[in-house]
Amino acid sequence: MNKERIIQEFVPGKQVTLAHLIAHPGEELAKKIGVPDAGAIGIMTLTPGKRP
Repeated sequence: MNKERIIQEFVPGKQVTLAHLIAHPGEELAKKIGVPDAGAIGIMTLTPGKRP
C-alpha cells in the first residue's frame, strides 16, 4: 500500500513543502540521481513569502 505524504510548514517569509516520493529506490535509480545509499527520495521546495 503506497501512501502519498506531503508536509507543509509555514515560517515567517517562507513556505516549506516536502513531498516524499520514492521509498526504497532501486540501486540504479539512486546512482543516476547521485544518492547511491538512499533509503528514500523526496523533494523539498522553499518558496519566499509575499512582500508587502
